[in-house]
Parts: sequence; C-alpha cells; structure tokens
Amino acid sequence: MQTCPDCGKESPDRFGLCGYCGSVLAVLAPSREARKTVTVVLCNLKGSAELAGRLDSEALREVLTLYFSAMKSVLERHGGTIEKYSGDVIMAIFGLPRLHEDDALRAVRAATQMRVALAELNATLRARHGVILQNRTGIGTGEVVTGEGGPHRLATGSAVNAAGRLEQAAPPGGILIGETTYRLVRDAVEVVPAVPLDLEGKPEAVPAYRLVSVTADTRSARPAGLPLVGRARELAALGAEFRRASRGTRTGRTSCSGACGRPWRNWPGAGRSWWSSTISTGQSRPSSISSRASSVPRSGSRSCLSARPATNSARTGHASPRGSRRRPRSSSGSSPMKSAAW
Repeated sequence: MQTCPDCGKESPDRFGLCGYCGSVLAVLAPSREARKTVTVVLCNLKGSAELAGRLDSEALREVLTLYFSAMKSVLERHGGTIEKYSGDVIMAIFGLPRLHEDDALRAVRAATQMRVALAELNATLRARHGVILQNRTGIGTGEVVTGEGGPHRLATGSAVNAAGRLEQAAPPGGILIGETTYRLVRDAVEVVPAVPLDLEGKPEAVPAYRLVSVTADTRSARPAGLPLVGRARELAALGAEFRRASRGTRTGRTSCSGACGRPWRNWPGAGRSWWSSTISTGQSRPSSISSRASSVPRSGSRSCLSARPATNSARTGHASPRGSRRRPRSSSGSSPMKSAAW
C-alpha cells in the first residue's frame, strides 16, 4: 500500500494517483524527522479490566470494536489522524499529516462529539450486554517530533506528554484541555478551571481547564479584527489595488507566492479569507473579491486575490510562474497581474 503525501490515506501499489484526493503518488522515501506544532487527543476507556471480568471474550470483543469504531469515526470526521491504539487508549493527532490553522478547535469539537457518540453507543450496549462505558479525555497542544515522508509517523514530544497527564487527571466522562490549547480556542469554548497539574520537566504547576461545551456556529477560534504582524507594506499595496479597481471599471488581480516542497493542489492557511475581509472592510463602493490557489510545479505555490467592481464581469486568469517572460493574460478592461512573494 502507498500512503498519499497530501491526505495521508492509503492506496494500492498499482495506483498512480491517490484514490481519495487525486494527488500524484510518489515512491515513499525513508522517513525523516520533522518538528511540528500539533494538538493531541488522548482518550482512555475507564474500567476496562472490570468490563473484561463481566463479559465473555466474544462479547468483550464486540463491545470494544463498536467503541473504537465510534470514536475513530468522530476523530477522522473532524480531521484527526489516529496515531495508535494501546489497550483501551486511543491517541489521535490534529495537524498530521497536514496542518490546519484551526487544529486545536477541531480537536475540542471532536472530543465533545465523542462524548455524544458514546452516549448513543451506550444505549445499544445497555440493551445488548447490560453495560455502560465511560471514558476520559485529555487534549494538549505543543511541539512534537514526527517521521515525515515515510509510512511511520510516531510522534513524541511535550504535547503527547501533556495530553496523557490531562487524561489521567480528567474525571469520568470529562475532558481536560491544557493552557496552550485553551488560548487557541478560548473564544469558541466554555470551560471551568481545574486543579493545576504537575508535569514532568515543568518547574511550576500547569493550568488545566475542564471543557463544558463548544460554540456550535463558530467556524474559527480566531477573533475578528486581529492585526497581521509585519505585513504593513503588503497590506497597503493590496488596499491600493482594491481601491483602484473599485473606482474604475477594470479588474485588479494580485498574486501571493510562496515556496513549497512539492506542487500543491491547494494552499491551505495562505490567508486569502483574512486578506479579502481586511481590505474590503470600510470600502463604500460595492465591489467583490474572490480568491483562488494554483500550483506552480517545482517552484512553489501561488495564491491569487481578484478585486472587481460589482458591475464589472471581467474574467480573471491564473498567475504565471515567477521569472517567466510570458505576461499573464488580460481580458479587455483587466489590469496586469501584480505579484508579491511571502
């Protein structure tokens, strides 16, 4: 089986393209270490030894299979990757193989949905076997070292240790999150402060929070109106291009390029939504902004923002690779493409 470098799913060896996302499958190189900031969810089934004493082997196997299947489904639906099963423990990582800016929020959402899924599963288990399951969950965010580029991605680091300690301190049915995770999701969750924890290697007790609920309609934990640090020049250029397009009848197009190790089908986290909302805020004349990502093979990835007056229907085109002599196409009434490197 081949592992897709983009989505992390497995496809048969004879496949040239990923059966899930369509990315090109390359021969796996030996795993190399990489340092990443991820969010770890560690969930432990409470009273598994007691459960084994009450049920025969076949019934116990059925109960555990249903439990792990239900938890795995929730974690993967929210973008988590199952790192390992260890006895009655599930560890999932949000941020591997692909990082998202809202990995911490995805993790806490998954944890709350796991609680709901377990309640639904318990109705079935009570009717079939007369048992009710309970678990406890810890969520930690931090740096880990993981294998990259190979089939094995064993993650080790502070986030794994923190999640394990938080899980141990959580009450049955409870979810404890660490200080770093809380800072990332505090605008989207309701928590209750818990007793600070003593973690190995930390000189002082570390704050912990018991997760009560997650805001249902919040798409991102990032508060509105936050400034982008160190991009004043780029923001001024984009604002000027937007105002020029809004005052006239021509479409303004600006591309942002950045280096990457391989061609990307998309450029997640490039900030197109942030730029679009920021430069359009406070503009009086009706206009529209669209964003697009395109890949430039072997050179990097490019993100394109297009601004046009509401009455203008000019068609926008793709950006040309940096250094190319060919000028970007422009339809009648559209301005040349402006490019900025990140």
